[in-house]
Amino acid sequence: MENQPPPPTYVSMVDPFLVEALQNPRHRLTILRMELDVQNFLKNSDIHQFEFPHFPTSYLRLAAHRVAQHYGLQTMVQDNVVDGQGIRILVIKNPESKVPAVCLSDVPAKDSENDHLNQIKFVIRPRPKASSNDDNGLGLKRSPVRTVEERKEEYDRARARIFSSPNSSDSEDALAPFEVADSVHDVCSVI
Repeated sequence: MENQPPPPTYVSMVDPFLVEALQNPRHRLTILRMELDVQNFLKNSDIHQFEFPHFPTSYLRLAAHRVAQHYGLQTMVQDNVVDGQGIRILVIKNPESKVPAVCLSDVPAKDSENDHLNQIKFVIRPRPKASSNDDNGLGLKRSPVRTVEERKEEYDRARARIFSSPNSSDSEDALAPFEVADSVHDVCSVI
């Protein structure tokens, strides 16, 4: 039986819901923003009530309650049907409100398979440089700058090589089986 390392200290000090939410890349940033808002609220002794911004899902509203409770704050819900803002979450300071021993930002993000791929380093080796007297097998020397005529000639030779029949190397003979129709009537009569 293998000895497993003990669970991290934050596991017993942070709500499991918040740990799971923080390990989800989709929600981590939002939870950490909530925590930052709560920390700024606690630092300001002049303000005794704070309102979270509107959260579109019940999951994020639950997370806002849990973040406030992690800091020992009291939460209240106000349903504002009149002004159309929906549900608002108010946070109120208590005498026992304080910054906890383990902040939510201390909870590490869960490693995903993509993170492991991002850690792998790929080395791209440069292609060996051809010497100046090498040619590409067609009798042409490749230069980095070619004229349009040189490119067209190379294209024509490649086309002739691709479409040539085994017993003929001339490009006109290779295209002989394909006759060009003179009109639409000729094309339709072939079909």
